[in-house]
Parts: sequence; C-alpha cells; structure tokens
Amino acid sequence: MDKYEGAPKHYRKEIVSVFTDEGDKCEAVTYVAQDGKKEDGLKPTSDYLERIINGARHYNLPSEYINEIEKLA
Repeated sequence: MDKYEGAPKHYRKEIVSVFTDEGDKCEAVTYVAQDGKKEDGLKPTSDYLERIINGARHYNLPSEYINEIEKLA
C-alpha cells in the first residue's frame, strides 16, 4: 500500500479512530498528503476514483457515500 500511495514521499500514514454502525471504535490507517504536495482544486485521477467507487460498491457502502465520490469524477 505504501508504494501504491507514494508513502512516505507524497503521503504520510496516520492512525485515526473510526466507528462501526454498532458504535464500536476501531483504529484505521489513512494516508494524508505531505505538506508541499497539496494544491487548491487538486483532484484525484479518474482511475483512482474508479478504484475507490468499485471498492465501495464491492463492500456495499451506502449509496449516498458512493454518490458523493462520483461527483468528484
């Protein structure tokens, strides 16, 4: 995953807390753009968005979530 996401050159990993639908707290790893790699208006590539949308559909994530991602394309 680090190689695919360009860590640590372009992104750094951070641990975040997430909650299940049942309210259980879990820790997850997320990638955050390094300072100097951020630009206003910068958008993910269409290929990257397609991967995210396909994964969201595969895991039956809420349609509202998928719709918001699709708006970025």
